[in-house]
Amino acid sequence: MRHLFLAILYFILFSAVAVAQDQENIDSLKNIAKSGADDTNKVNCLRTLCFYYKSSDTTLSFKYGREGIELAKKLGFEKGLSVSYNNIGTTYAIAGNYTEAIKYFELAISHSQKIGDKYNIASANNNLGIIYLNQGNYQRSLNSFLKAMKLYENLDNTYQIDRCLNNIGSLYYYTHDIDLSLKYYFKSLKLKEEIEDDLGRASALCNIAIIYNEQGRYDSALYYHKVALDIRIESKHKRGIANSYGNIGGLNIAMENYQEAKDNFLNSLRIYKEIGNLDDLGHLYNNLGVVYNRLGKYTLALDYHKKALAEAEKNNMLDWKKQAHSGLSKIYYKIGNYKEAYLSHVIYKNLADSLLNKDNIQKITQMEMQHNFEQQNRRDSLKREEQKIIEQIKIDKEKAVKNEELKRQKVYTFSGIIVVLLLLGITFVLIKRNKEKQRTNAVITAQKLEVETQKLLVEEKNKDIMDSIAYAKRIQSAILPPGKIVKEYLKDSFILYKPKDIVAGDFYWIEHKDDKILFAAADCTGHGVPGAMVSVVCNNGLNRAVREHGLTDPGKILDKTRDIIIQEFEKSEEEVKDGMDIALCSLEFPSPKERDGRVRLQYAGAHNPLWIIRNGEILETKSDRQPIGVSRISKPFTTHTIELQKGDTLYIFSDGYVDQFGGEKAKKFKSKAFKKLLLSIQNKSMEDQRLLLDENFESWRGKLEQIDDVCIIGVKI
Repeated sequence: MRHLFLAILYFILFSAVAVAQDQENIDSLKNIAKSGADDTNKVNCLRTLCFYYKSSDTTLSFKYGREGIELAKKLGFEKGLSVSYNNIGTTYAIAGNYTEAIKYFELAISHSQKIGDKYNIASANNNLGIIYLNQGNYQRSLNSFLKAMKLYENLDNTYQIDRCLNNIGSLYYYTHDIDLSLKYYFKSLKLKEEIEDDLGRASALCNIAIIYNEQGRYDSALYYHKVALDIRIESKHKRGIANSYGNIGGLNIAMENYQEAKDNFLNSLRIYKEIGNLDDLGHLYNNLGVVYNRLGKYTLALDYHKKALAEAEKNNMLDWKKQAHSGLSKIYYKIGNYKEAYLSHVIYKNLADSLLNKDNIQKITQMEMQHNFEQQNRRDSLKREEQKIIEQIKIDKEKAVKNEELKRQKVYTFSGIIVVLLLLGITFVLIKRNKEKQRTNAVITAQKLEVETQKLLVEEKNKDIMDSIAYAKRIQSAILPPGKIVKEYLKDSFILYKPKDIVAGDFYWIEHKDDKILFAAADCTGHGVPGAMVSVVCNNGLNRAVREHGLTDPGKILDKTRDIIIQEFEKSEEEVKDGMDIALCSLEFPSPKERDGRVRLQYAGAHNPLWIIRNGEILETKSDRQPIGVSRISKPFTTHTIELQKGDTLYIFSDGYVDQFGGEKAKKFKSKAFKKLLLSIQNKSMEDQRLLLDENFESWRGKLEQIDDVCIIGVKI
């Protein structure tokens, strides 16, 4: 079964006045709202109070929101009016009244456009996207989210861009594009880490866990859900806590732990009702119906599915309605009410086709052929289930007719005529249904042949793609220096190279010229096949800067490489902004005649620094904050010259290691922990250091996926 509970979607609110968190400030705002002069400041207080009480007391939120709207109209205060519409629209959404919510969000957009308030237009569009998503109108939902995203990007608002990413990820989850959904959730999680948004991080972790549940990776899903729940409990975020209990309940269903599922759903329902958040009641009622069905408590199961249906009818929630009829059909069938079972199943089937018809899905996601194959299999499975129910109903009806015939023969003398007529009618129906069945089977057979053909085409396509990627790996391996060359020039060294995919955007580079050993760790835009293609261009740029132009100064090499890469990409008719971050070193060892024996190091970097460990301390040389490629600021790269001492160990690296998510709370490893780790292994050989770094990386990420390529070079002097 599909996961029936989805993580919190982000309604985005706006308030020009900061929302006060302590009671003293709230009381102050109430006093202004009650007795202050009728001016714009009072409007701002009213809409801020509406915002503040939206999750804890919807009655108060409505009261202050409506007062703010009336006063803003009276004063002609368009800014206050548009934001008040948006805030009260969100309160309606949280209270489960989507019809009113849509009306107020549209009013917010209309009035914001009059005064050019891009932020509030974006906020209201995002909120509309959530309503349309819950109603199953996926095309309008995606259109609203993309409008919001574009406006937030123009405003350079990272916090709200992140929330839109989360909502788009949820939309793709609803439309069954799991890979695309997971991609957006990981983008959202990375942004939340950067802006240190703990509650937002909890929501992203929840959504990723739901995807892992969908894929059957229950241990990973439970781990993410529990981390999210701990964050929300620590933050005392009641709505988030209720959401986490509901999500864990959904996971319990998948793991067949029905008693635990019931307890978690009831906890979630209790908290939602306590805080007046009614927009998830339909999901909870349906989930409790499923659980009680599995526990054999059919009366309770029917009751909860009917409650879910009532909520769905109230707000035109097609997905809730579909789930409710699916549950009702199964329970009616178990208790022998075949007529109601059949009717509910037909309604469920029509709703499922309406929500996920081919044209709608293609307009939204343009899914790959493999996904279409899986979708077709699911549809065939539903048709077989429907046919099974119809056949069972037919068998039971035939039995009932025969029993009734025997009874009537004993009681009425003229029952024979009635029975004959009844049998003739049933025979006519059966013949008609048999013909329909034959036609249906013919269609199903043709569909199966088409699906099998598509499957073969997909398999052939996948084979071609994998062969191409394997060949790309051979090409990329050919540009990487072989181990023999590395050990010849850097005798006491190691390279830890861990591509995320088969091919990588990271690469390492070594060149020997004029008694100098040049080596670099580079991180090109992207990873996988796109990253690998960029890495070939960038590697060629480094080679040309040294071999054709005879450069050995690291800063000048990076300047020339940047020029070469930009020239290459300018040949394209489309604008290309790809490039790389890099740390480049030049080592010049002393001649035998020099007595001091010191080694001369030169370094230049684009975003990636140089670390030198000397006598138990890390000496960091910072890079230039510009990439190798097109950028707004372009200046010559700085060459740093350093006299190394015997026993020094130097490290250059890409950002894949420190950015990896892992540990108990699924956070980034970060530079501070990386420095501590390097200091702790200084007494080990370079090969042992490589193994320890690799083991620590795998232990840190655990069951989480590697998010980027990793490249680390270590050299001991």
